[in-house]
Amino acid sequence: MNRLFLRDFLTGITALAALVGLIGLLIFFGEITPQLVARDYQFMLRVANAQGLDDTSPVTLNGVRVGQVKRTVVGDGTSEVATGATLTVTVRSGVRIPRASKVSVDKGFVGGTTLEFSTDGLAASQLVDAIKQDDIIDGGSPQTFLDSIQNIVSGPMGQFSDTAARINALADEWTKVGQRINDLVEPRTLADVQAGKPANIPSSLARLDGAVQKAESWLGDSQLRARIDELLTKADRVVAQTNELTITWTNAGKTADQTIKDVGEQAKELTQSAKDLLAKANDSLANVKTAGDDLTALIERVNQGQGTLGQLLTNQSLYQNLDAAALRLDQALKDAQQVLEKLKQEGVQLKVGL
Repeated sequence: MNRLFLRDFLTGITALAALVGLIGLLIFFGEITPQLVARDYQFMLRVANAQGLDDTSPVTLNGVRVGQVKRTVVGDGTSEVATGATLTVTVRSGVRIPRASKVSVDKGFVGGTTLEFSTDGLAASQLVDAIKQDDIIDGGSPQTFLDSIQNIVSGPMGQFSDTAARINALADEWTKVGQRINDLVEPRTLADVQAGKPANIPSSLARLDGAVQKAESWLGDSQLRARIDELLTKADRVVAQTNELTITWTNAGKTADQTIKDVGEQAKELTQSAKDLLAKANDSLANVKTAGDDLTALIERVNQGQGTLGQLLTNQSLYQNLDAAALRLDQALKDAQQVLEKLKQEGVQLKVGL
């Protein structure tokens, strides 16, 4: 009886010790937090995708474990619309997580998934504003480790893509160049060129060879060389005559220029003389006009009977008297002439008294 009691007592003591040890290990590893030691606080984190997080996923801040995810629901947990997910996060008291922290999900190759908060790159003012009890935080779309790697390598990969595209374009250009080179060195005769194919190096060489052969045949003909020499001699003469003609034309041009200058100067002088004559003519016309005006006024006065000439023209008795006086004067002149003739012929007889 005593043995059975002792066995059961020891078994109970062992079970209690094992339970206490398990609780101690759970507290040590942070799986449970004793309420007497510290008080945790909770908040809700809404994300576009939970990325495999569950009710036992740990929560870390800058790589240090500070809590765990206690509950995960689809949407906001109240409506039937399945948009995103809502995580209930428990964090140890005394740990301050800034609201502007970057949220990411670390999926390990072995083990569970971790919810990571990072304060890298935040300003001092952002570090002060921390998450509080029962806050609802919008975490957006958490970035995974693979997403981080993809963002890191996206830049270099983009450069590699551009380089590959340029290499492909360069390969296409070199392919075209190779095709053109093949077209240039492809065996092609003059008959092919005449048939419509474009000329290339072999056809051009064939044409050049034919031209050289013809030139050799021409140069081998002595009569042809003599004719060429004769043509060259004539060409030299023509060039010399052309030079002489050019010099003659140059001199003639200079002479024509001087003649044009002389004619210009004479024209200037004639123009000045013409201007002087025109001024004199204008003065003469002015004098003639003045004389005409005076004559017109005189005739007008004569017609009005003013002056002696006017009286003669208008007073008939005066004209008749003048005419009679003129006749008498004429008769007196005639008598005086006769007396003079008589005196000339007879002389003057003087009688002297004693």
